[in-house]
Amino acid sequence: MSAGRLDECAHVREECARHCRDDDPASSVVRRRRAELDGLRGRLDREQRLLEARADAYRELAAQGRASLSDLKELCRILASLARQPGSGVTAFEVAEVAERIRAQAPDDVGGMELLSMARILTDDREGLAEVLRRLERIAPESPVLAAVRAQVIDPGFRSGSDELKRRWDDICRRASHGDPGAEDELRRELRSHPNIEQLRVGLLFAVYGRAADGRGDYEEARRLALELAADPRAGHHTHFHVAQFLWNLGERDQARRQFGLALATSLRRQVRPGSRTGGRRAGSMEGMTTEHPAERGGTGRDVFAAFSERASNVTSSPLFSALCVLLVLDMAAIHLAHLPLPWLIFAGDVVAAVNLLLLAVLTNTERRDAHAVQRKLDAIAAAMLEQREGASHTAADELRRVIRMEEKQ
Repeated sequence: MSAGRLDECAHVREECARHCRDDDPASSVVRRRRAELDGLRGRLDREQRLLEARADAYRELAAQGRASLSDLKELCRILASLARQPGSGVTAFEVAEVAERIRAQAPDDVGGMELLSMARILTDDREGLAEVLRRLERIAPESPVLAAVRAQVIDPGFRSGSDELKRRWDDICRRASHGDPGAEDELRRELRSHPNIEQLRVGLLFAVYGRAADGRGDYEEARRLALELAADPRAGHHTHFHVAQFLWNLGERDQARRQFGLALATSLRRQVRPGSRTGGRRAGSMEGMTTEHPAERGGTGRDVFAAFSERASNVTSSPLFSALCVLLVLDMAAIHLAHLPLPWLIFAGDVVAAVNLLLLAVLTNTERRDAHAVQRKLDAIAAAMLEQREGASHTAADELRRVIRMEEKQ
């Protein structure tokens, strides 16, 4: 039984004890279950200490260069078991390091490849996992690891179960961020069972920060959670972006600047969000960049380009421009039918090609500007929600009104 499951049992037992009086017949059952739970927790602690001692012994052998291949495999299994237990201090990257060492010693060892696939799963290295599985298919097509992966791929219930779990976690995080204490307790229990799920960790940060902003808690736990997420090398773009905003509001300006830089570096589309651009400039790392699309830059250049591109888009969608395009096509057809000299034909073809390039450029720019506008609105909404919870200034709310053009609607 895992530590997370024991904590969940303890929570249920505490709820039962709270609703049972001393003279209630069920109270004896609660006391007996409490003793059993304490015994299981003590046994789990002893097993974890034993695993840690064994891991230290194998580490010492490996450091002295006297560890055999089987010793390294056992060390990898022990570390993988410890990495799943919160508070053990063992990271998935330490497991991956030992697995890579096994592969270096025995590249074609099936057991080593299976351990490496486990390490790839722990570090969420999907490309590396695909490479290991392809190699396993060549050297050991009957591997139980491959069989398990195939079963998951062809099992119709696996995808639906995974989607259902994600929806459940989304609902828990949403209710916890809205101040539901029961949802926050449920979120903490899920985190004890799944300590490395980024979605749950960010959801708990939202819940704790919101509770502190409402005066029902302090900011220290929110700061600790944000710093832990900031130090996680596996964090993705959205996590870095959210953590940067929290750290900035908590006064950790240097950490926030670094997180804005990481949000930029890990952006899936390599597109800079407005918050990331601001943080990057404050850190001094983005000054002088000229390779960005003008829709993603601030200043007068962006305004001039936006006005020009909007006019160009309006012109190309007008009936006059459509008539001009039809006229060009008819002109080129007439040149063909009249058998005019080749220079006339080349000139007409160049004009049609130029119009096509213009239409392509305007269409691409319009899509880029629309995507940028939607992203600005989403970021402004998020910033306004954070500011509303904190109860500070109204800067983000004013920015939100400006972005969605509420003044123009009024």
